[in-house]
Amino acid sequence: LVELVQRRTGDPTVGSGDLQRLDVHWVQHVASSAAGVLGAPFPATHQEHALRGLVDALDRADRLDHQTLAGVAGTGDPVVAGAALQSGRDSAAFTRFDGNLAGCEVVDPTRSDQPVSATALETWARCPYRYFVRYLLGVEPLDTPELRHRIDALSRGRLVHRVLERFVAEATEPDGNPHVRGWSAEDRRRLQEIATEEFAAVAARGLTGELVYWRRDQVLLRRELARFVELDHDRRIEERLRPLATERDFGFATEPATVALGDGRSIRVRGSIDLIDEAEDGRLVVTDYKTGSLPRLSEDAPHDGGTRLQLVIYALAARQVLGRPDAPVESQYWQVRKQFDRRGYLVTAPVEAEVLRVVRLIVDNIIAGVFPQHPEESTRLGHVSCPYCDPDALGVGEARRRLRRKAGAPELTEYLLLAEPALVPQAHLPNLDGGGEQ
Repeated sequence: LVELVQRRTGDPTVGSGDLQRLDVHWVQHVASSAAGVLGAPFPATHQEHALRGLVDALDRADRLDHQTLAGVAGTGDPVVAGAALQSGRDSAAFTRFDGNLAGCEVVDPTRSDQPVSATALETWARCPYRYFVRYLLGVEPLDTPELRHRIDALSRGRLVHRVLERFVAEATEPDGNPHVRGWSAEDRRRLQEIATEEFAAVAARGLTGELVYWRRDQVLLRRELARFVELDHDRRIEERLRPLATERDFGFATEPATVALGDGRSIRVRGSIDLIDEAEDGRLVVTDYKTGSLPRLSEDAPHDGGTRLQLVIYALAARQVLGRPDAPVESQYWQVRKQFDRRGYLVTAPVEAEVLRVVRLIVDNIIAGVFPQHPEESTRLGHVSCPYCDPDALGVGEARRRLRRKAGAPELTEYLLLAEPALVPQAHLPNLDGGGEQ
């Protein structure tokens, strides 16, 4: 605007502060955008015409319904669409503006040629909207490693996985030592050599943050890797374990595993098992390395609200890829830092049945188009637990309030009973005495 005024007046010194004082017939001073729309002799665009009509309608009524809006602005007007969105989200119903895709064509995991991962199914249990955006729309958060001061959790986890993968793989080669006896001093020296090589590779990709922090992080990582191997040494001697495979792929470079859901349907799954060991009694031990915190799991509560399906799915996959369908399998998470906890269970028939029940529930709701937002309660200022529910880092308070308001919608009952039962109204809780709802 300033450049236009400079050209019209022939004065290149005119600035934005001079516009208010400019006294020429071709400049009109407008108090605000709203004043411009309401006071213009004739609306310049269809949008301005619709807005003026809406203001006139508001003067005659306290609240506008959709029919009045559509009559004033037209059914295709953005204002009408925006009002419909706001009205839907303000209601107690589970609408298309809240993630209800009922009637839309959604990929059926039981009929798709593309295998699904355990992580994808867990993502739906954690936040169905996140599953929809990431796996159905294919949208990923922006990655900006150049802005980080330290290596982030995801890159750190991948680094540890890569070091341990190479380390154990050398012991499972045809001419390698099966290491039932544990790890020797030479093995531990080799571990640090592999760590040095992988540290350099990650640094070359610009993922390690500031050098002053990366130097310290390398020291901590070396200590944690050394401690992990000490504990693994003791475990192998005590349980007489030998490694069968590391980073065992299924569904990427090899055929996917097939998981029967128990109702005549099945899904094709893909993944990579960090480590498969064999005990002297023939038992398989499936281990998934974790560099973050571990969930509380047991044979009585094996899936943590559907967010921990990996142990059972990987156990079933291990049986298939090794050709041992009847082998007993113990699945566990092993924390490669801090307390070095191990948590898991023997995959018994009841454990398998319970996890597959949850997988069926997830698959059925994906097919039904149930994709509400389910953000975690925010506990730290500026912390973004889900970049899909909180892309601008302004918090998830409104999304949480909206979920509580819609918790009585029948389409959400199954999901909330799985993920956050405390939100389900008393009238929608299952009747444990005689079936159905209370």
